[in-house]
Amino acid sequence: MSNSDGDAQQFEVITPSASQIKSYANSVCAALAEQLGDEAYISPDVVTGLTNFLQIIVHIHAKHYSKLVDKQLEEDYSENNQAGQQGAGNTLLP
Repeated sequence: MSNSDGDAQQFEVITPSASQIKSYANSVCAALAEQLGDEAYISPDVVTGLTNFLQIIVHIHAKHYSKLVDKQLEEDYSENNQAGQQGAGNTLLP
């Protein structure tokens, strides 16, 4: 993936905010408490534990995804440069 100037495109991994993750954890814990009939799932310790776990997973996934995209961008950029160099020698002059 490169633009017409030959520079690699920029990308940004956008992760959920801490408040979005906490809200999701609250929702999951509330659903578990309701489905299983156990109020222990909505205790602050359980919600905080799930929130922390999800934040770690989001961080790991974002870092991994960034590395994958960086590698793909480098490969695409390299392929485009090689194709341009190979084609340059085949140019016919009038």
